[in-house]
Amino acid sequence: MSEYTEDRIKIPFGEKYLDAVICVPGASNPVRHGVILTHGAGGDMNFPHLAFLKSHEEHKISSVFLAGRSMGSRAAASVMREACENDNEFIQGLICLSYPLHPANSKAKLRDEDILSLTKPVLFVSGSSDEMCDQTLLKNVVSKMKVPAQIHWIKNANHGMAVKGETMEDVMTEINTHVFSWIQKTVDNL
Repeated sequence: MSEYTEDRIKIPFGEKYLDAVICVPGASNPVRHGVILTHGAGGDMNFPHLAFLKSHEEHKISSVFLAGRSMGSRAAASVMREACENDNEFIQGLICLSYPLHPANSKAKLRDEDILSLTKPVLFVSGSSDEMCDQTLLKNVVSKMKVPAQIHWIKNANHGMAVKGETMEDVMTEINTHVFSWIQKTVDNL
């Protein structure tokens, strides 16, 4: 992994400021594209993040990929759907880690409304044993999408991406390698 610096910033949000961290690769790797990663349940992601990063002079980026894990990926999909209605150039794609397609033990209630209306490429990274993302159901949803969408299954991983007999570091390496490769391919096609 390359060296990077972390710059702590404050993003204006109404009358408050949201704490954020911008991780910037070393000087040998100029940054042109960023990733905004949301957190899971209880999180908050709002448009001021996008406006601030788009105009932030110290770390000027030309585009971003939205990403989230679990409920954070649903939030990112919702933000992407709404933001792309107004700005089709800044957001380039969506990365859904452990997308909660349905509640555990309730496959009849799909959470697919936002992802079906997206206008940019999507990468899903899910565990093959994820109790909130049935493989067949996700494949069916992806087949209905009007944008390029790809699924990468982590063999035997649950919703938390834990795999019996493997270290979390090994699982994260697989996920990160696939995500970085997908981003590069998407950027190359811009």
